[in-house]
Amino acid sequence: MSTQQTIQPDELRRLEEAGDWLLRLNSATHTEADVEEWLRWCHADDRNLAAYEALQRDWQDLDALKQLPVVKPVRRSRVAWALAAGVAAVALTFSIVQMQSPSSAVVTAAVSNRAATLPDGSKMILGAQSLVNLDFSGPTRKLDLSSGEAYFKVKHDRLRPFVVQAGAVSVTAVGTAFDVRRQDDDIVVTVEEGIVEVAGDRETWRAAAGYQLRYSNRRRTASIATVNPAVALAWRSGELAYVREPLGSVIEDLNRYSEHKIVIDDPEIASLPFTGTAFAASLEDWLAGIEAAYPVSVRRVDDGEIVLSSR
Repeated sequence: MSTQQTIQPDELRRLEEAGDWLLRLNSATHTEADVEEWLRWCHADDRNLAAYEALQRDWQDLDALKQLPVVKPVRRSRVAWALAAGVAAVALTFSIVQMQSPSSAVVTAAVSNRAATLPDGSKMILGAQSLVNLDFSGPTRKLDLSSGEAYFKVKHDRLRPFVVQAGAVSVTAVGTAFDVRRQDDDIVVTVEEGIVEVAGDRETWRAAAGYQLRYSNRRRTASIATVNPAVALAWRSGELAYVREPLGSVIEDLNRYSEHKIVIDDPEIASLPFTGTAFAASLEDWLAGIEAAYPVSVRRVDDGEIVLSSR
């Protein structure tokens, strides 16, 4: 029987808030006011600090938690900074919540891509604003990609299939390297090495290295096309490449890396095909290029939201 537990929405919210605080506190521009507000947040609920202590205790062996920066105090009391030092030892933009054992956990990436070693020795790179729920306690290595994108380099074990669930689709591999990306309507599977089996509600498909499968939730069917994995998976280094991708899908993907949400207020703009590259670290340059190349205007509203409109 599986020992997997369900993480409640308030626990996930606490995890996201903690990631935001860690990012602010480790920023070179953090202030004493930031620290005071953060300490009030820690004291507001004992579970906040308990979650961090569990991370420190159970996940020190993960690559993502090695050699982490420590918050430098501005001027606080000895007790307050003892608490701050304990919390600051957790990764800024990568969080792992321990459940019953190291074989069952929730993994999230907040604002940038992060890498981790899974309990079986497999490697994972999680895209920004992505969430994976894993359960390795049974005969099948189970992962549930709730949102975003993840790349997996699977350690071979023919007796324990490696299965990634992404909405209505499950992707099964024994020993291979592949990527899964969730969008509003589509689920995209890109195979770098080996072969994967992709099962939908009605059919099952197989995709080999150098192929990309795109499953439509609306139509409940899939299409398979050849692809250059090096290009399709360049997002792992912050380079987001697209080939005739609807601009709406591109924006949906970029929003995981953008500090401010990008929205399109015209469906015709969303359907425009885009071929090109965007860099996660310089989305402002990409927006300027879009405005020059397409019949769109880019404007910013008071809350920081970026709106693409027809012109």
